[in-house]
Amino acid sequence: MFDASPVGRVVFIAWLFLPAVVLLLGTALLDRCRQVRVRRFWCDTARQVVRVVFVDSTVRACSAFEPARAVTCGRECLNTGRQPTRHAA
Repeated sequence: MFDASPVGRVVFIAWLFLPAVVLLLGTALLDRCRQVRVRRFWCDTARQVVRVVFVDSTVRACSAFEPARAVTCGRECLNTGRQPTRHAA
């Protein structure tokens, strides 16, 4: 039924691990495709210049909060329908 030779065993083991390898490679490629952007602009809600980290179309961090990842505002920078005005560094 199965080839008992060493080559047959290697092929069988390779077929067992192939789905895991494909999933790991797919996950790694998707993580690399994420678009990370950092913007500095005036935030009307915080009334200060903020540095915001956007991943895809999500706010991941904002300098107006401590810690920066604990963003609790309404994220108006996403809801305005326009790109935030960049502030000179």
